Amino acid sequence: MSKVVEGDLDKVMEDDDWAIIFDKDGVVRGLFIPDAIPEGTKVPASILAILEEAGVDTTVEDTPVLH
Repeated sequence: MSKVVEGDLDKVMEDDDWAIIFDKDGVVRGLFIPDAIPEGTKVPASILAILEEAGVDTTVEDTPVLH
């Protein structure tokens, strides 16, 4: 990461940026997938690795923390 950016999420993100949402305890709450990403696009491997390290089972389609 090159720099820390502060502000409202929708104002600091570009149209094709992804985001992992964490709660106050560091538990993954969700995955923000930008509208610009076509349906069926695979989640980037680096994001999958972070989610799996956080204990999210990315092989289950209806995992409640993924949005």
